[in-house]
Amino acid sequence: MATIADKPPLAGRSALLDDYLDGYQRFLDSPFVEIRDPSRLSTGERRALQARCRQAGMALYRTGPGRLQTPAQVVALGEQLGLRTLDRHPLVREDGVSTLMQAPAGERRAEYIPYTDRPINWHTDGYYNPPERRVRGLILHCVRPAREGGVNRLLDHRLVWQALAVSRPDALKALQHPRAMTIPPDPRAPEQGDRSGPVFLLEPTGLHMRYTARTRSIRWAPDGPAEASVVLREMLDHLSPWVLEHRLAPGEGLICNNVLHTRTGFVDPTDGPGRCLFRARYHERVMAT
Repeated sequence: MATIADKPPLAGRSALLDDYLDGYQRFLDSPFVEIRDPSRLSTGERRALQARCRQAGMALYRTGPGRLQTPAQVVALGEQLGLRTLDRHPLVREDGVSTLMQAPAGERRAEYIPYTDRPINWHTDGYYNPPERRVRGLILHCVRPAREGGVNRLLDHRLVWQALAVSRPDALKALQHPRAMTIPPDPRAPEQGDRSGPVFLLEPTGLHMRYTARTRSIRWAPDGPAEASVVLREMLDHLSPWVLEHRLAPGEGLICNNVLHTRTGFVDPTDGPGRCLFRARYHERVMAT
């Protein structure tokens, strides 16, 4: 694992950014928390998960074989960390948890990339949601990996914020414009109308990022935000040494404050069940203590 000294410098580094990077490096050196019983976290396990979320906005966990196999167990895990209000949408289960599997052609789910084997570029979940349904927390739990691929790349959006603040404050200001990024209506639900909002929003409980790197069905506001979106893409490339890359194995999962993430394409086996992950999205962040 590379150290801070091995990584490229960020222009205009500040003391605040340096302190943050120290904690971020500690996370990269030890991203996993071993969990004995997901339905009943020990005090040490809960504090370890919270500490990593403070350091890097996320934590990876690993459980024993068969110890977390149902959506109800995912919900119980989230509740212990202050994640209680599930974001519900038409494709979610009654319990509020999505089962991410490759959907057969012709099914409605196959129209949405998370239910396909195609790669997914940088994004935060729920970037198309209205303000009252902002997704601030996320759990991804792996039941079965793909035969090949399905690798996630993860980056705390707070690092992107701070890197822009010290090197391109003009772009950061533009990305906070209240109509910086607009999602046009889904053709399948035209009554929803345009959904506009900032990319970065400072809330009382933390920094929220609403973003997708996709170029289709996205409108950037002129006179600032459109140009700033190019700066943002370049910054994501510049920060690649700070990206955590991992392919979740059975019993492993991600708990995070909706950090930036990607997924490579994958290939399912031809003679058995395919890739299966549980996804729970929340309107809260992981509680700090």
